[in-house]
Amino acid sequence: MFLKKAPIAVALATALSMPSAAFAAQPAGSPDPASMSDEDKMSRAKALYGEGDAAFQSGDFATALAKFEEAYNYYAPSLHLFNFNIGAAAYELGDCVKAKTAFQRFLDLVPEHPERGTAQEKLIEIERSGCAQPVATTTPPPVTTTTTTVMDEDE
Repeated sequence: MFLKKAPIAVALATALSMPSAAFAAQPAGSPDPASMSDEDKMSRAKALYGEGDAAFQSGDFATALAKFEEAYNYYAPSLHLFNFNIGAAAYELGDCVKAKTAFQRFLDLVPEHPERGTAQEKLIEIERSGCAQPVATTTPPPVTTTTTTVMDEDE
């Protein structure tokens, strides 16, 4: 993974003082953050980070992305460092729109971090490739039909 575990632990320890965002689409079976203490939220975010990191290392980028997003969105919304992990997992999955959004959010919200250069490089790659551009949908031309009336000579 791109991040060192010690910085994330330190950041998690200080990031949970703000109230969490709304939890409308929380994954089924996950603890309700609204009923958790800050310490419990931090523990859950650390556990999800560990699961996401293990999944990323094993090449299971979809699981990694889901774990990082759950940790950030529900348990540590003020820990913007997760955006780097979200961007990296989305990038590996080929989800350039999500990767671009996450890397840009990381750069906007985390002013000093050793992975800023990596995030900037990934954004440049995404921009150059054009993979984050909306897919243009074209409407096919209308189908025209012509009918020919054949008249019998006896008519």
